[in-house]
Amino acid sequence: MKKIARLITLIALPVMLSFFAACNDNGGGTAASGDADRPFAGQTISLGLWPGNDNEEAGMAAAIEEFYELTGITVELRHYHDYQVQLQAELVGGIAPDVFYMEAFLFPSLVETGVLYPLDGFMGSDFDANDFFAPALNAFRHDGGIYGLPKDMSTLGLIYNIDLLAAAGFTPSDIPNNIVDFAAFVEQVHNNSAAGVNAFVSSSELARHLFLLEANGTSVADADGFAVLSQPNQHPTLQLLMDGFHAGIVGRPADLGYGWSGDAMGLGNTVFIIEGNWVIGHLNMNFSELNYGTREIPLIEGANRSMLFTVAYSMNSASNNKEAAWEFINFITGTQGMYTWTDIARVLPTRASVADATGFANDPILAPFVAAGAYATPWQKGETLPIIMREYNNFLPLVIAGEMTIVEAMQQAEEAANRDIDALMR
Repeated sequence: MKKIARLITLIALPVMLSFFAACNDNGGGTAASGDADRPFAGQTISLGLWPGNDNEEAGMAAAIEEFYELTGITVELRHYHDYQVQLQAELVGGIAPDVFYMEAFLFPSLVETGVLYPLDGFMGSDFDANDFFAPALNAFRHDGGIYGLPKDMSTLGLIYNIDLLAAAGFTPSDIPNNIVDFAAFVEQVHNNSAAGVNAFVSSSELARHLFLLEANGTSVADADGFAVLSQPNQHPTLQLLMDGFHAGIVGRPADLGYGWSGDAMGLGNTVFIIEGNWVIGHLNMNFSELNYGTREIPLIEGANRSMLFTVAYSMNSASNNKEAAWEFINFITGTQGMYTWTDIARVLPTRASVADATGFANDPILAPFVAAGAYATPWQKGETLPIIMREYNNFLPLVIAGEMTIVEAMQQAEEAANRDIDALMR
């Protein structure tokens, strides 16, 4: 599979003192009481990352400043504007940074090449790995080892327009808590809504549907990496969504003239969307008058389901500064560093204790997204996911258009993906 790995990567400053005083060094940073406690003072490490928004840049700057004060280690930033291509080129050329962002989606292909250094050996008995939301941490496990610690996460939740819901004669408490009843409820809302209002807006991408297809336990990729999209138990919830499209109850953003579902919600043209917590900042900044609420996605097959998107800090196997690099990873993903970063950047922590400390876990808007961190499906499925995603995204629109059934489209998507996967394996 290493051949596939190489090929696919080419295509595919406030600190809560009372909180931290109660925390020891369980992945929480390095105590500093003098140079004797700063054995790496004066060293420099490099960090590869992509540019963030203003809040993210400020959060990173604040966390790095705290890290320097604690350790005396300087962190030099290397920004990637084409992350995958630039990082791959630097890894091949032997000039990659000591530490770099590692997307969960890309992780399976890179870990196979040996360029990521296992972090387990740095983790002492007091390192609290259980504080991380398990899906986020497990996304960076390989053959029993941990090759990255997640810096933050995003999950999917249900967002609804309270005023449009009221105009249709309902309140948030009327929203059912299982997906089958929710689909019927969306139809009721649609029938009671004014012309031009879409009851539900949804995308047609595997990145938003993976958890739907796997709700009954069948993975979209088998143990050898081949696509599995045609099994009958993968389609029940997807069929509910397709029925909504065919009945004119559900619309895609592009079909309605929007770049994405966040604008459809913000402009008051849809009652429901299922989106990531990234939509919250967009709505608050650009549609401050919008009266909206959030909740966890209704139960699917009797269980909570969602998607999880996460990025870790990974260490370069070729780094000559591994001890200092670990000091940084341990701090920035520990309780203090993660608090500083996520509180300023306004992104979701991957540690449950930090989610509590920032207040995100109890925030009425963000809490459903934090809760999903405990059970969501990571956007990751082995080295061949880019190929499976491509074919799924190619064929599902044909179902929406009524040109194919789900069974027909998924069978053809599976066959098309597996032809390319088989060719790469040879």
